[in-house]
Amino acid sequence: MAIADRPDEPAMTPPTPPARLPLSGADGPAGDAAAAVRSMLDGQMLDQLVARMRTDGVRLSGPGGFLTEMVKAVLDRTYLIFDGEAAR
Repeated sequence: MAIADRPDEPAMTPPTPPARLPLSGADGPAGDAAAAVRSMLDGQMLDQLVARMRTDGVRLSGPGGFLTEMVKAVLDRTYLIFDGEAAR
């Protein structure tokens, strides 16, 4: 008897594939990321971020560091935005 034929067990459904993000490069070149970053984060803003990290005693990299937490925040926000668009 196949698993799906067993009345005491629910039929298994395949998992939903993960959302494909346009920035992943899966569909081709993602563009000039360095130019995009420079256009969004000017030198003054970067100077303010570095000064704030020094004042607050925050490490730049590594577990719990600024870059690690920034990447997590951007990815979390990206998933929220794309999940919201997919639900529409």
